[in-house]
Amino acid sequence: MASGKQSILRRGYSKRSMVAALAGTALSLAACSSLDVSDVAANHTADELQALALTQPPVGQTLSLEDALARGFVFNLDYQVQRLRAVQSLGEVGLSEADYLPRVMLAAGYTRRSNIQASVGKRVDDASGELPTDFFTATDQSRTFGTALAAWNLIDFGLSYLENEKQKRWAGNDYEAAQVSCASLADRVVSTYWRAVAFERAAAKNDWLRWRLEIGLAASKARAEAAPETLTAELFLQRELIDLFRWYDSIYVSLSSSKAELAGLINLPPGTEFALNLEQTADNLQALPSDSVELVKLSFANRPELRQRLLLDEVNQISNKQDMVRLFPGLSVLFGGETDSNSFLLNNSFTHIGASLSWDLFELARTTDRRRQQTNRAELLALETQLVANAVASQVAMAVSEYQARNKTIDYAWRANTVQAEITDRTMAQYASGEATEAAVVKEELLRELAIIRWDVDTAGHQAARIRVLNALGLGPDCAALPVAAGYEAVRTALRADQILIPLQSETES
Repeated sequence: MASGKQSILRRGYSKRSMVAALAGTALSLAACSSLDVSDVAANHTADELQALALTQPPVGQTLSLEDALARGFVFNLDYQVQRLRAVQSLGEVGLSEADYLPRVMLAAGYTRRSNIQASVGKRVDDASGELPTDFFTATDQSRTFGTALAAWNLIDFGLSYLENEKQKRWAGNDYEAAQVSCASLADRVVSTYWRAVAFERAAAKNDWLRWRLEIGLAASKARAEAAPETLTAELFLQRELIDLFRWYDSIYVSLSSSKAELAGLINLPPGTEFALNLEQTADNLQALPSDSVELVKLSFANRPELRQRLLLDEVNQISNKQDMVRLFPGLSVLFGGETDSNSFLLNNSFTHIGASLSWDLFELARTTDRRRQQTNRAELLALETQLVANAVASQVAMAVSEYQARNKTIDYAWRANTVQAEITDRTMAQYASGEATEAAVVKEELLRELAIIRWDVDTAGHQAARIRVLNALGLGPDCAALPVAAGYEAVRTALRADQILIPLQSETES
């Protein structure tokens, strides 16, 4: 799957097409002329445009909300970027473990002189002595040599261990960022899906309703011509019919882009036709604690943003430990061996062991400044954590308030729809018996369709408020539970060993 994605991206964003587009744009700007979009679009074939979207399984007869969410979690590129960042961070955990081992360096060489190296010497205790006139060979004309050295710095060992622990926290932070992205995606998919359902229901009757409007207007005009004394009343009626349809149409137009937006969220290939499950049942929240304090506590225990703050605090604590470790003297232990084929040397193949101690005194002089910075950094992190906690508490209060208000709104919408349906049925019966005009029937039909579309819009708002409450409490969809996010389980497993993350949902249920 990964190789397929990479080939698609290579096809979709080829270097040639990008250079051509940039060059065309630059030339058009230089000529102070507008860029013809059709010329640019002509350079891209239908296959290239199709390659911009990931290949997905067929939608089937209808697309349910559950399927839309699953496809969004798998194919939405914004979320996939966050997910892959977490997987990438997990892959970086342990890279610094290589610093636990001693550094081993090997060197070998061969040399050959164009002539023979010779030397002369004199006694050390006879500085005034004459140099001998004989010359002696000191080095072979051709020789080989080699060195092996292993060095281990204990300070580096400690710093590497702490750096690896810090990278675990960064991996957890990226995981939680992906969970935040997951919650945001779920919010958008749920809200857009229900708006798309409202649009698709309305679209099925839109042409018929326009036709009925024209029928009603024509009938009203005919009655005004037959009875001129009713002209004013009929004009009022015509205005009312038009205003009702304009009200209905304004809602319809506001929903018209919802299916395209939903297709973009789940990254359907361009031009994919799909139908929604119009029989989808709207869900209600289970009973929530009535105590606002309990709700806030629940959100504090589950919100990924707060777990991010805890992880960042741990990162800061580890950084402080690294600063303290750097204050200690550095002890390096080395062990190695050397060999040289020069036949004029004695004991030229040997091993050696040693140790060195170094201490950065200037680092000690900066201890006070470092402690001051650590204190300031800790205070800043605490303030930022408090800021996030306040924001989470506010989000919980706002989400719950909105959901409670939406509960009342959806109740009134359902009651209005029920009443209007009965009124329309009665008016149609009166029209059949000659007691009502066709324009009156059209008016009630417009009011009925207006009640239906408003009910559908209120349902979309109600479902959006529901998912916002779940996200505010940190109880939204768990993207990590999906098969596509198997890498997250590895992240959790690696991090739970250090008790960084809360237990998995399946574990708490069991």
